[in-house]
Amino acid sequence: MNSKHDSSTSNSNQAHKRDHMDWNRRQFLSLGGMFAAGSLLLQNMPVKSMASPLLNDLINNPVNDNILVLVRLFGGNDGLNTIIPHSGQRRLDYETLRPNLKRTLGTDYTANQVLSGFNHTTSSMSSGEFAMPSVMDAVMPLWNDDRMSIIHNVGYDVPNLSHFLSTDFWSSGTNDFSNPLLTTGWMGRYLDYTMPCYEVRPPEVPPAILIGSSSDLTFINPQGSHMALNFSNVNEFNTLINSQELFPLSGIGQGCPADMEQRYVRRVANNGFIYNDALQTAYNNASAFNGYPSGNRLARQFEVIGRLIRGRLGTRIYMVEISGFDTHSGQLNAHEGLLKEATDAIKAFQDEMDSDQNGINQNVLTVAFSEFGRTVRQNGSISTDHGNLGPVMLFGNGLSGGFHGQGMDLTQVAAQPFETRVKLSDQTQWIDFRDMYATLLEEWLCVHPEIVDCMFREHFTRIDNLIDNLCTVGSLDNTILFGYNSHPTQQNTIQVKYAVRQQCEVHIKVLDTNGNFIKTIDQGLKKRDAYTADWDWSDPFNPTHVLPGEYILQFQMGNTIKERKIVLQ
Repeated sequence: MNSKHDSSTSNSNQAHKRDHMDWNRRQFLSLGGMFAAGSLLLQNMPVKSMASPLLNDLINNPVNDNILVLVRLFGGNDGLNTIIPHSGQRRLDYETLRPNLKRTLGTDYTANQVLSGFNHTTSSMSSGEFAMPSVMDAVMPLWNDDRMSIIHNVGYDVPNLSHFLSTDFWSSGTNDFSNPLLTTGWMGRYLDYTMPCYEVRPPEVPPAILIGSSSDLTFINPQGSHMALNFSNVNEFNTLINSQELFPLSGIGQGCPADMEQRYVRRVANNGFIYNDALQTAYNNASAFNGYPSGNRLARQFEVIGRLIRGRLGTRIYMVEISGFDTHSGQLNAHEGLLKEATDAIKAFQDEMDSDQNGINQNVLTVAFSEFGRTVRQNGSISTDHGNLGPVMLFGNGLSGGFHGQGMDLTQVAAQPFETRVKLSDQTQWIDFRDMYATLLEEWLCVHPEIVDCMFREHFTRIDNLIDNLCTVGSLDNTILFGYNSHPTQQNTIQVKYAVRQQCEVHIKVLDTNGNFIKTIDQGLKKRDAYTADWDWSDPFNPTHVLPGEYILQFQMGNTIKERKIVLQ
């Protein structure tokens, strides 16, 4: 037995019983793909399965190989002490609002960290209006080479000051509680679009990789499934690489039924983990990069994804996170330490991409963001509280560089002694974070603008000149939308919805889970239009009647096929 189980103390016996009780509650939750079944919690080690179809079988194939790396600065980053007002009225207001918290030339930054660059929004040079603290000096070469961009004043209307709600808003792409998009992620909808057979066929590589944030909405698709492979920390990834087991068997006893059951289920899970070969191959294709700072939390995460990218894994979306930015007290030293940790890691990651012999650095874009900013006026602890607007920083060779948007206007709040936050109405300009999302989807990930608007159910303004080397968006005529939902009023009836972009013969079929044909729901020559077919699957007098169970809905138009898993009950 495990030594933990050998103890004769009552506390150990009770812990043993609780462990078995907890284990008996744990189940495979079907998410389709990474395992035969999905999310597991094994000995308090969460690893979420997030599936997709074969990448070789994609219908909406991406027309480039661009990679997007998202960096969450969790807690609410203080934008004013990140991109520091250096001159003019904004500097005077900044000093009024932060007499003890302000960053000062000669003490906290030097002339070398003063930022000069083109502002693409105002079409003018911004010379010396802003600076970065010396602790961020690692990324100054990227700024000077136009491989770093700063988007001023990013947020959303009616700001929410809850970490978790604001994170959900940024993750989903909506801050409207009545909007059904709030239960899905903006990346989940993107991946669902590019991988329409997602739930039916297992992938060859993870469509996305997420380190940390196991409850994050970002990668949840409209069917409620996760589309990123989630490691809760770097150690989990290293365990997989070193032992080739996602769930280690060592340390689990064999002398009691619950232990034997746990070993069995873990062995089944390890055998069913379909990404193991792809991850091992990519990891071994690239040698370790030695340029990362030691003792840096974010750098450890970048080491993992950097090696997988250089090893040509094929995954296009990655997300990492560093926490600690909720600086209600003790901000002076803590925030500078966090900024140094983040930017040192980002620069090392960019150096790793630059070291690639095949020019992968041309295809990797990193975006650092936070769920909200901080109060512009210092609090009684010489720190800051939850705010609204803040800057977003982007890094990569595909950028135009420089500034976008206009810096925060502090005049109104500085004149009101009891005001702590800027008002959006007082700003000359603020940028909705979904403007940035829409721009990245269209200009970096090459999604047709009409489909981008569909993903958000509204149009968001694109940020001009953010991306330097725009990708070529594919023809919308090659795009077919296919989905279903329960009929709002008719019981046991499914509404099958699809859009045809060019006149063609269409067949909508029901298959069993092995892909065998059962029945045809709809067929015929369809003109360019959107269609809804009502399917009453439970009526025994209906020729398309089927029994309750799990099926595959298949859409076929010419040589194009899309499939969706459906459970009828």
